[in-house]
Amino acid sequence: MGKIVMPKLGLTMKEGKITKWVKKNGDMVYEGETLLHIETEKLSNEVVSVETGILHILKEEGLTVAVAEEIAEILSENDALEVNTGTESLQDAASGEGVGPATPRENDNSSPAVAGTGKNQIRATPASKKLAKEKSVDLALVTATRSDGTIDKRAVQNYLALEKDHQVAATPLAKREAEKSGIDLDAVAGTGARGKIIEEDVLKAKQAGQKDVESDSVDELGRSYRRRPLSSLQKVMARHMSECAATVAPVTLTAEVDMTESTRMKKSLPFKTSFTAIMATVVSRALVKHPGINATLAGDELIEYSTVNLGIAVDTEQGLLVPAIFSAEQKSLVQITDDLGGIASRAREGKLNMDELTCGTFTLTNLGMFGIDRFTPIVNIPEVAILGVGNIFDKYVDIEGAMVKRPCCSFSLTFDHRAIDGAGGARFLATVKEYMENPYSWLAG
Repeated sequence: MGKIVMPKLGLTMKEGKITKWVKKNGDMVYEGETLLHIETEKLSNEVVSVETGILHILKEEGLTVAVAEEIAEILSENDALEVNTGTESLQDAASGEGVGPATPRENDNSSPAVAGTGKNQIRATPASKKLAKEKSVDLALVTATRSDGTIDKRAVQNYLALEKDHQVAATPLAKREAEKSGIDLDAVAGTGARGKIIEEDVLKAKQAGQKDVESDSVDELGRSYRRRPLSSLQKVMARHMSECAATVAPVTLTAEVDMTESTRMKKSLPFKTSFTAIMATVVSRALVKHPGINATLAGDELIEYSTVNLGIAVDTEQGLLVPAIFSAEQKSLVQITDDLGGIASRAREGKLNMDELTCGTFTLTNLGMFGIDRFTPIVNIPEVAILGVGNIFDKYVDIEGAMVKRPCCSFSLTFDHRAIDGAGGARFLATVKEYMENPYSWLAG
């Protein structure tokens, strides 16, 4: 018997909420198959089966469960019979079946009812016969799961599940997406060869379902509007942003940075990188020089970190995520470029772990690709500062009496004034500006 417990997805995780059971109680499940979805304060995740067997659910949807607490178990067929016979007997009694000495109940030691005559007699319980009749199942085709060869209700359910899998022709990608999105493949029209369901069919069904959830209405002034339910991640983000706005005493400083040398360096490097990677490398080194910015305010104490776990804001279909590059101050531009691609990819695929989302010490957010010149980011508590970067734009500047066109970029530092004063924030921003305008000073480091 295998135990399914609430997983600990990160160092700070204490509990998780069961948002959806993908499999039902009593289903036959296989090792590695997704059983349920859970939600924490930072992300949603899937829990998979630890072995093959029959699922016995202990905690229902909607419950918040402590880390390591058992939420389900994977039973062998014999164990499942011991768990289910009592329940099945009650169901038989309630329906009038199994009452009286001529029709023994499934948890009795007496012989079960026999279907058929002669050499083809089939040993079957009343509940299994009832289900078989309702679903038009030939009991001769059902494989018994009990050691004495008796066909019980669970054996019929397993047969029906297998029949359903065989009837629905779908590609592995389509099945995976359907399971992930909670889409019933029976309700999806296949457009592949010979009517086979492909991934695109499931995605279209998912989009159609989302549109159905959204509701169009008209208010008393004749204005049409639509109610759209927030995703789980959006709900978490909304709560967190409200907490940030209510807690922090924000101040924002903006500096204009000449990107001439950083642009020249980026073009001359023997490997492909991005401005975000260059900025992340610069910020990591600047934070080492200003540890008071790489910190957390805890009551009357400021905890300064010697390690820079740099959070990078990533836009995903589910919402904004801020995974961290660990020990960024120790990494080269090449390493940070690789790490940046890795966390961005995992964020969009929903494969981040809890530590990546909860162990950040400072955040960098870049909206330059959207044409934004400058903006005021919100501090991501428990951090005490965040740097927002805008678009690179051309500007004429006075260079030794001549007007020269230079690529420039605005860097906006928002910090918690309870932890950092204006001069401290200004000194950090000045260091970032210096490193961006003279990138070769740190490139070899």
